[in-house]
Amino acid sequence: MENKNVESIIIIASGGLDSTTLIWKAMSERIQIREILSFNYGQKHSREIENIKSILLYLRNKGHNIGHKIVEYELVA
Repeated sequence: MENKNVESIIIIASGGLDSTTLIWKAMSERIQIREILSFNYGQKHSREIENIKSILLYLRNKGHNIGHKIVEYELVA
């Protein structure tokens, strides 16, 4: 990840290992994360939404002001 002329970013995150690693990577490179965007589409691993909430609570307690939006999406067969 390159940090040239980046003011802030929005990360789409499920709360799983990959998206959590991406959040930590951006923070380690001092890239400001404006917001985390998650999708709730009735996935089997809905606990990941709770995971991302816990991660953001931890980060907020450490002084990071990162917004979080959950997009509710219903899949129709």
